[in-house]
Amino acid sequence: MDNLPNNIESVSIRIDFFSKPMFNNTFIEKLGGTMLNKLKFYNRLMTDEEKQRIDIDDVAQNLSISIEEIVCKKVYSYIGTTEGDLNVETYISDYFICMIFEKINEHNFSSIKNISNEVFDRIKASENEINVQLLSYRVYSHLQANDEFIDSVINHNYIKIPDNDGFTNARYADLFALENERINLNLIRDIFKGKLNDSDDIIYDILISAIANKHLDNDNISDVDFNHLMNTMESLSFKKIGECYN
Repeated sequence: MDNLPNNIESVSIRIDFFSKPMFNNTFIEKLGGTMLNKLKFYNRLMTDEEKQRIDIDDVAQNLSISIEEIVCKKVYSYIGTTEGDLNVETYISDYFICMIFEKINEHNFSSIKNISNEVFDRIKASENEINVQLLSYRVYSHLQANDEFIDSVINHNYIKIPDNDGFTNARYADLFALENERINLNLIRDIFKGKLNDSDDIIYDILISAIANKHLDNDNISDVDFNHLMNTMESLSFKKIGECYN
């Protein structure tokens, strides 16, 4: 992750699971001495914005439970800035652990593996307390270009600008699979057309989401090579996002 395009804005890693009662309480104790322990610590209900960023609807669907069953419980969260100039949000529930990393400036995402590896090590140490169902790796990209340059920065095989003066937004989506790894990636491209600062200048916003999923419900968690999975999902996500641009 040392040389990412500047338009990569955030990376999100989420693990969905079933757990024994009070799992998140015991898991917090295992995080002592980790990089997360240096961040601000909270124990509270999720805000509406946090529910959206975590994608609680997706968690509920993956676990076949109601959204209310998830959001009615408090989560533990670590929120702050790492030495690598990353904004970090980590949420620990009885149903999921979600780590969200956002760039503050042009620095890279190299701290992600340090933090996620510490969390994965503790997940493996909790194998008798949880039944992991899904690992999700999400990369979000944003690029802005004016009417003059938009055609030169996008790959028209992935993103097409509708030939319609009245169009304001469009969405494209494709599903890719790594059969040997049992990893699926959903590549979503949104394009928005608007005016810049109330002027007549046209501006385009390109938002790309690469969502890689790996089902782990049939795997022994102690045997899962999380580092390998992260490298594979990372490589596929960045490759597909890169192909969307010229």
